[in-house]
Amino acid sequence: MGCFFGYISVSIMVDNMGRKKALIISYGIATLGMIVAVLSPNLYGVGVGLFMMGYGSDSAINICFYFITETMETKYRQKYSILIQVFFSLGGVVNIGYFYIFKNWKIITWIFLIVPSVICIILIVKVIKDTPYFLVKKNSR
Repeated sequence: MGCFFGYISVSIMVDNMGRKKALIISYGIATLGMIVAVLSPNLYGVGVGLFMMGYGSDSAINICFYFITETMETKYRQKYSILIQVFFSLGGVVNIGYFYIFKNWKIITWIFLIVPSVICIILIVKVIKDTPYFLVKKNSR
């Protein structure tokens, strides 16, 4: 359900707030959802955390496609779009492998999901600039 609502609301966020802010919010919601799920004492809290994770992470993937469409040359767009999907899927498979090896989902979530997400948010804030398309659109209003 989180993925569904994330896909619906991401277009509104991206058009009104910009690609960079929407990406930070999406990853922030996903990271917060991971923390809620890990620290939750019951199944209801885990469900809320998973909803937030789906909302934020799948929205972020869509925003990455916006960035590629608006900043890449035409001949590279398809390659980078495919790479995003491949590495997103590969990350899911690798995490499942970690769960089989380590058996403690909370530790794996901290080490392999929460810490990289926080690093990703910091890099987005420091490195990524908003797309030229959004900046032109924003100034034309």
